[in-house]
Amino acid sequence: MKLSKTLLINIGLTIIVVSLLIKNIFFNSVFGDSVSEKLPPLSLPKIEALSNQPPPKFIGKTAKPPVYIGSGILLDKDSSYPLWEKNSRQPVSIASTAKIMTAIIVLENYNLQDVMAVPKEATQVVGSDTQLKWDEKLTIRQLLEATLIASGNDAAYSLAMHGQSLCYEKSCF
Repeated sequence: MKLSKTLLINIGLTIIVVSLLIKNIFFNSVFGDSVSEKLPPLSLPKIEALSNQPPPKFIGKTAKPPVYIGSGILLDKDSSYPLWEKNSRQPVSIASTAKIMTAIIVLENYNLQDVMAVPKEATQVVGSDTQLKWDEKLTIRQLLEATLIASGNDAAYSLAMHGQSLCYEKSCF
């Protein structure tokens, strides 16, 4: 199955935005309020407050694309008017967010060319996996790709375990 160029761009932009949000949250939690005090507060109107506003005008005719997603919301960038929503108030798992955080840590601290063996515990991780084999030798880059592209919990767990062992050797704590 080939993915369209637009879909790939949308996926890439989504990953970048989520990564920046996560990094901002982490940065504020580490450095406290001193950073956030310098930034103006982000103010988005509540969805209920927008219900009285007219929807933005569309130019031309567009067909509604099929959307295969459990929940989400799409806001107009100028008015913040909700253009589309599906189960937007439903709590969702943070699994992909955790994988993106893992990827950020890997990119900031690991050498992508290093080779590591898959730990036995990673082959027993529940959820989305890439069928890694115990003691299989892979580069950090291959595991990172398996984490982000195939959404492999086993690959993310392998990277986390590798980071834990590196930190133990360097006395990070």
